[in-house]
Amino acid sequence: MVTMWLLARSVGLSYVSGTIQFLLATLGVATHTKGTLARSVAGIMIVFLLLFKLSVTPIISLVKSVLLFIERIHSYPIREVFKSSTMLSNKDILTELTKEEISILKETYKNVEEAFYVYTLLDVAVRWYGKEGLTVTSPGDAWKEDGSIVVFLDFGHVAVFPYSLSGKYERISEGLCKTSRIDPQKSFYLANIMDTYLGDMLNIVSNMGRKVEVNYEYFFYTMTIEKAKSLQVECPKETYVKKLCADHAEQMNRVWPHRFENSGKNVANWLSINDGYGLFLKENDELVSWAMQGYLGHINLLQTEKEHMGRGYGGVMLLLMAKHIAQSGYVPVAMVLTKNKASNSLFRKQGFESKCKSYFLLVSVINVEN
Repeated sequence: MVTMWLLARSVGLSYVSGTIQFLLATLGVATHTKGTLARSVAGIMIVFLLLFKLSVTPIISLVKSVLLFIERIHSYPIREVFKSSTMLSNKDILTELTKEEISILKETYKNVEEAFYVYTLLDVAVRWYGKEGLTVTSPGDAWKEDGSIVVFLDFGHVAVFPYSLSGKYERISEGLCKTSRIDPQKSFYLANIMDTYLGDMLNIVSNMGRKVEVNYEYFFYTMTIEKAKSLQVECPKETYVKKLCADHAEQMNRVWPHRFENSGKNVANWLSINDGYGLFLKENDELVSWAMQGYLGHINLLQTEKEHMGRGYGGVMLLLMAKHIAQSGYVPVAMVLTKNKASNSLFRKQGFESKCKSYFLLVSVINVEN
């Protein structure tokens, strides 16, 4: 007790309290992993925190990284220790939903006609759960009250997809303004913002002390499930269709005009979660055209190798994916840049309709002058 009192006098009672809480969590991990490395980390933490009075927050990040590495060697789920530790009790305003909560929320969206694409997104999120690149959060328990979600996506930049069944975005605005999930010194994207609530998102950007640097405008195409199911699709006689796998990601990424740094990894991850199909030449098994489902369950990465364009391969893959998505019980959707005349012509020719627009907004860093 005397030692603890002296410690409190030297470095501050509240600081010691927080430090001890964290060390208990760290030592708890060490006990479960039964590894000297984890115990060494805890010991080093005591020295740095108490002798040098370092801030707890950056040290936590460092130790978490080390211990999560240890998790690869040991079978104990270290992430669960950190999630339950008292040191992390100060949760971000945007709380990550569990797989079970996402499943419940998916059912909430199931029969909401105007939010059919959010339903598909949540279906993808359930299958994607535990993997990098897609995280579903909500401002507190708002997801239970009005279906409010803020989905974080990895497009090289952080990308955010917000939606609320209430049509009101006060909770989402509060969440985006207060969250620490978005670095104030980095730009990010607002993804797939429908024109019906674009104004709300622009207000939120302003409330965050940021501005929209670039606004990418898309036509939002749909085809009814009934129509897509009835499609009769015939492959050109020199080709055959086969399901894609991660081995095809490198080629797909190379042709993709919107690729970014390390986007090949994203494509491989998408293929491991969502379905994709390719058109192959019978004579040499060369992949010449393809399409797959993106994070919204939408038709994505519809591409044809340049030397094989003009043969109708893209139209075949578009219809194949539309039929596949419909047979899975979802509405086939796609987003096409309004300035992409060739792709817009293809979608309309194949029977897709666009009744609204969606937007990708590149949002600036926080304006320090505000």
